[in-house]
Order: sequence, then structure tokens, then C-alpha cells
Amino acid sequence: ERSISSVGAFFTVFSIAAVIIRPLAGILSDRWGRLIVFLPGLVIQFISALLIAKAASSGQLLLGGFLLSAGISLAFPSLMALASDLLPPEERTAGITTFTMAHDLGQTAGSFISGLLLQWLNFTELYYLFALISLLPLTLLPGLKQKASRSLPVSDSSTGES
Repeated sequence: ERSISSVGAFFTVFSIAAVIIRPLAGILSDRWGRLIVFLPGLVIQFISALLIAKAASSGQLLLGGFLLSAGISLAFPSLMALASDLLPPEERTAGITTFTMAHDLGQTAGSFISGLLLQWLNFTELYYLFALISLLPLTLLPGLKQKASRSLPVSDSSTGES
């Protein structure tokens, strides 16, 4: 198995990407639309998982970690905002709380399941699996796209206002 000389370096670049990209993702999601920011996030997660799976150096692992965080930082805030858009105002607090808890539980369960899978898979195979899993949300895209288009305000082209 390949190794990284400093696990701390991996998580440092991961955190740096989140700090840089997450605020930008929110702004872009508000300006361009939720799915326009969410979808590149999925693609970046897919590419980063492949990069980590095939990394031949610490530098490639660090780049993979940065890109993984970048993808997550684009996708998660956009999806959270979309969830908020789809809920009536009186249900938003409970909905966002549920969404965030599901995310946290998913991270916890994912770490545990990954540890179990390492009994049968090596890290390369595990990251190939992560790459495939990162594309699963695309199966929901047709329904999400329809709901997203109904939930967002439509600009009045004559005034430029929503």
C-alpha cells in the first residue's frame, strides 16, 4: 500500500480547500443555481477519488485530498440550500436539521463501513468504490431538476427582479 508521509498534511489541504471553496459555493449557488454548482462538485469528487486511488506520490494524494474537499465543498452547501428551497418556510428549521444530521450520520457510517470493507478491499479498490458511489446522486437528477426549477424564484426579465 502507498502511504502519505504526514496524515496531518492531507487533512490540512482538505481543510484549506473547504475554507476557500465553501463560501464561494454558497455565493455561486445563490447566483447561478443550486444544481449548476452541485453537479461539478460531484464530478470533482469522482475525479479526486480516482486520483487518490491511483496516487503514486504524496503530492498526488495531497492534490486528491484538496480536490475531494473542493468537490464536497461545492456539493454540500448547494444541496443544503436546495433542500431549504424545497421546504415551506415553517418546515425549514426541522428540514435543515434533519439534512445536517443525515449528513453527519452518513459520514460516521461511511467511515465505519469503509473500515469494514478494508477487510476485503485494499485502499485502491476502496477509492474506486468511492468514485462510483459519488455518481449515485446523478440517478436522482431528473426529479431534482424538476423540483429545483419549481422552487426557485423566476426573474422578471422586464425589471431584472425576482
